[in-house]
Amino acid sequence: NLNRMFPGNKDGSYTEQLASVLLEQFLSRADAYIDLHSGDLVEALHPFSSYGVTGIDKVDGVAEQMARAFGFETIIRFSAKDRGSMTHVAAALRGVPSLLAEVGGQGVWRENDVTRFTRGIHSVMSALGMIDRSDETTVEIRTYNRFDWHFADDDGLWYPSVSVGDEIAKGQQVGEVRDVFGAPIQQVVAGDDGLNVFMLSALSARTGDPLIGIAADLDS
Repeated sequence: NLNRMFPGNKDGSYTEQLASVLLEQFLSRADAYIDLHSGDLVEALHPFSSYGVTGIDKVDGVAEQMARAFGFETIIRFSAKDRGSMTHVAAALRGVPSLLAEVGGQGVWRENDVTRFTRGIHSVMSALGMIDRSDETTVEIRTYNRFDWHFADDDGLWYPSVSVGDEIAKGQQVGEVRDVFGAPIQQVVAGDDGLNVFMLSALSARTGDPLIGIAADLDS
């Protein structure tokens, strides 16, 4: 996965070399960077914007401005040092304000998803002074400060008990993994209050697969 190989290595594998070239020759020279993503074929998502906090005030301040301008109701920030292998985090650590935007998934094309991405890009460009825009809308934004991820301990069948976009309470059972005979082999319990922004939408789960991702630690 190229988006987990940054900052790369100019003397490494082909993928590592590609990541290194992209970072050195392109991303590091940008004034700002938006990484547009959607869920995989087996991933359901609640739209959100996210950025890594670098500790560089100017970079983090512009990244926050970009995230708010993009127009998604949910923003998740996290420590950049924990995810430096991701494209937008590697760019941020090089001093380029960067944003990850997620919408859509499961192999489904929706016109509304395209519209939300297009509107978000234009809104960020307007916020950065690149274009003039008069049709911007205001949404109520909630900002979270970390992800509460849960992964499959063993191969099995995933039975969620919540949906993406649901509010989650600490200690709530959000699903379970069962064996082929239907016997539970793993109970998945939320570690904190939050919002369900990511979930495996397939029945089959392999060891280590992400099952659910909860946006946690809401700003008061």
